[in-house]
Amino acid sequence: MSRYARVLERGSASASRPSTVEAESQTSMPLQHPASTLLPRDESWRQELERLRGAVMLANQLHGVQVILICGARTDDGATSVAAHLALILADMDRTPVALADVSQSRSALEQLLKGALPGRHLKEVFPQGSRLSVQQTQVQNFYLVTAAQGETSLMALLQPLDLLRRLRERFKYVILNTPPVIVHPDTALLATKADGVMLVAQAGKSRLDELEAAKVELERVGAHILGVVLSQCKEHLPKLLADRM
Repeated sequence: MSRYARVLERGSASASRPSTVEAESQTSMPLQHPASTLLPRDESWRQELERLRGAVMLANQLHGVQVILICGARTDDGATSVAAHLALILADMDRTPVALADVSQSRSALEQLLKGALPGRHLKEVFPQGSRLSVQQTQVQNFYLVTAAQGETSLMALLQPLDLLRRLRERFKYVILNTPPVIVHPDTALLATKADGVMLVAQAGKSRLDELEAAKVELERVGAHILGVVLSQCKEHLPKLLADRM
């Protein structure tokens, strides 16, 4: 299993500017903001996110990877942050519509990360009439959220039908699924079989190798395509000048 990127948890995001994915949606939306305003300002943080974006783009070009599931092993381990920032940098640098579906039950954490991006306009035509899901066009350019109807508790179960994922594929260049840890939530492995690839998130100094191995085994057992591992909350102990030469 290869490691695609480190994610340095040193920067914080501020407001952002969503984009117009389609001309029809601009008519009733307020002025949108670029996704770059929600991305970390720290140069090292940004570089690692760009590396992650590059890996996703390569996987898309070589293998048609479009729907990507992101999860931790036994705990979140920074998966929510990775999923949100990956979706944002894809929306910002590729100027293409990206949907983020948060099925991790960490709504409060996601709302904190996306502070200033919500609320938005719901594009209910993406799903069939009567669907319990809708797509929310945020105030960030090219950035959309998949949300469940009020009162629904399991976005995971609602996303499992292939028809709903097919509709997301048709509308968006990338679909990022932020899911619960795979070891403690069996539904994560089930949803992984419907994604094109999985990124497993580990937290520096916290994640245990045996748990990561168990997560890998579980994902491989169901036939999920593991794209790689993202190491979150990694700290640089070397001065930047020396680190750049290594």
